[in-house]
Order: sequence, then structure tokens, then C-alpha cells
Amino acid sequence: MAEADGVRELAAALAALKERSGLSYQELGRRVFTSRSTLHRYCTGRAAPGDYGLLVRIAEECGAGPEELNELLRHWRTATGREQPPTGSPSPQPRPRPVQ
Repeated sequence: MAEADGVRELAAALAALKERSGLSYQELGRRVFTSRSTLHRYCTGRAAPGDYGLLVRIAEECGAGPEELNELLRHWRTATGREQPPTGSPSPQPRPRPVQ
């Protein structure tokens, strides 16, 4: 049950970030090197990313701050049943975004 709750919470947080960014699934997918259908599954709670690095890339492209990244990590842990991101995964620190 906890994993299902974690998937729902993760999906809600990702959907809110995506909506706030104004990016389409297509454009966001292009930026993070995944398909729009995969992103849609993550944002609707039909799946959770197994790759923590992908989760960080999605969040960064949507403009997530450090607190949001930490919240996503907490939801991801619950959704996947993992305590820690895989070794070598990026830490939840946003990188500077270029001015457009």
C-alpha cells in the first residue's frame, strides 16, 4: 500500500512541476532523453521512474528547487521501495539554468 501511495504522491508532484514549466510532454521528453508516453505514465501515476537520475533531470528541466528535489526523492523512495538512489546518481542539487 505504501508503494502505491508513493507512486500517487510522486505523480502529483511531477505533474505539478510539468504543468508549472509550461513544457509539453514531447518537449520535456526531448530535453531529458525519454519518450513523451513514458513521462505521461510518470505524471499520471501509472509508473514510477526506476532511474533516480532521470527523475532529477525531469525536475531540473521543470525548474525544481532543492526542497522540491528532496520531496521528490522522498516520494521516489516510497514509490520504489529503495532507501537510496543507485550509486553514482546525481545528488538532489539543481544546476544553474541558462537565461533564455
